[in-house]
Amino acid sequence: MLQRYYAVLILSEHTEPTETGLLALMNETVPFTRPDGDMCPYELLNIGAEGYMVHEGGIKHLIAGGIEEQGDRQELLEAIDTAEAYLPVYNDMVIGYVYYEMNRYLTCLSQCTDVSAVTCGCSTYLLL
Repeated sequence: MLQRYYAVLILSEHTEPTETGLLALMNETVPFTRPDGDMCPYELLNIGAEGYMVHEGGIKHLIAGGIEEQGDRQELLEAIDTAEAYLPVYNDMVIGYVYYEMNRYLTCLSQCTDVSAVTCGCSTYLLL
């Protein structure tokens, strides 16, 4: 959901409607940068997702220990707080990734003379 929202936001900033209802790329607006943060390639997003999974796995482990009456409630609450504090960092990485990919794709399209991304060599895809 977050990715789709930002992809549509980016498209609205860098395209304009045509008479036929399609969107025309405003070539003068690309390449672009993320106005309020860093852009993030997939490799960094993947590392961020792994970090999130570590937090999630730790919470699951503590819950399982609690079910077996071997857990510590305070330790679980701290793990949840730590994971909750990590979520804004990870969400920022997701947004940065959308900006990175959309910039790459729209810049490629801006260099094409043909409307088809396939025939001009743009092999990336939209995140919609």
